[in-house]
Order: sequence, then structure tokens, then C-alpha cells
Amino acid sequence: MINWIDILSPRLRHLHRDWIHFRAHNLMPAVGDYNGFARAEAVEAAQRHSATVILPAESGPLFKHVGDGLNGVLPSCRSGMHFSDLASPVLRAALTGPFHRIASSRQPEARRSHTRGGNETSDYEMLLLPFCDSRLRVCIIHAVYDLAGIDWKRAFA
Repeated sequence: MINWIDILSPRLRHLHRDWIHFRAHNLMPAVGDYNGFARAEAVEAAQRHSATVILPAESGPLFKHVGDGLNGVLPSCRSGMHFSDLASPVLRAALTGPFHRIASSRQPEARRSHTRGGNETSDYEMLLLPFCDSRLRVCIIHAVYDLAGIDWKRAFA
């Protein structure tokens, strides 16, 4: 069964449609389709606000790519960093929890969140898209964040 997900961001809706195109009639697109997906125009345009996670890597899950625009959402994360390299256990659980959830559910997920950094607060939406191997194990999760801010009152009016 495939869950319906609610996406407010037009950019993320477009990326979700591209992911569905690569999925075709399967539950998830195959790992081999990831390079084609990553070359899609909308995906390349969102690269600064995206992160790619490889599961399982040799020594645990790995952030293969972390866009430079994600400093406020994924603090202290950088490309090539393993989940286990995050110093704080609380931060590690908060940042990696959604990726682990996608690996178990094997379905895309859209989430909205609110973050505080210093004197600034921001609302954002993120879309996590899984890619699997032939045994339906999630091997890659591509996450895209819309940090433009969401007008919550207008979105739900």
C-alpha cells in the first residue's frame, strides 16, 4: 500500500512527480535510476537545499551530499560524514531519525518543521525520497528542503 502525502511546496510537488516517474509501477525507484533522477532539472536546481544519504554504507549510514544551504536545518552535517560522527546523541537522533524512518517504511515522506537558530526562527518543508535495491532495501534517500518559508495561515485557510 502506498501512503498519500501532503506537500505544500510547489517545488517539492514537482520533485515528487519526477520521483514517481522513475518509480513507474514499482513501490520505489531502483538505485540504478538515482543518477537519472539526480540529473533532472528540478533536482539539480534544488541541490543547494538537498541532502543525499547512502544506506547502508560500510561503516554505517553516510551523508553523501549535504547542500550548503542546509546549515540551519542540518547543523554540523557535511558531505562524507557518517551518522555516527555527529557528536551529540540528541542531535544525532533528531537529524537522522527521519532517514531511518524512511528506510523502514520504504515510502516517501513529506514533513513540515520549525527550527530556531539564535534570534531567527524558520518554517520549512522537506521531502524524503527512497531508492531501493532488487530486494526492496532502501539504499539511497534523497531529501530536499524548501526553506523559502511557508505561510501556514494561508496554506490551511
